[in-house]
Amino acid sequence: MARHLKGRSSKWIHDELDDLQSFAWQEGYGGFTVSASMLDRVKHYIDRQKEHHQTTSFKQELMKLLDLHGIEATEEHVFGPYRPPAGRAGSKEPESRD
Repeated sequence: MARHLKGRSSKWIHDELDDLQSFAWQEGYGGFTVSASMLDRVKHYIDRQKEHHQTTSFKQELMKLLDLHGIEATEEHVFGPYRPPAGRAGSKEPESRD
């Protein structure tokens, strides 16, 4: 299902949004469920996500979420070793991927 969603959404982005022709999904993906009782809280989080990620990186947040739910994982397991995007051979690793 996730592969289908990524494929269809990529096609739509490339067909409809001229300024995002270089868009590409990351290699992996994750899925989370949310109970109906938490819907308002999730909507609030989404509404202020840009502000939130100015102080907490996606990487920090995901690792905290996994830990909070008792899922043992290392950053390398979740994010893998750094590899430059295809077609950018010779690119240097950024100082921080946070």
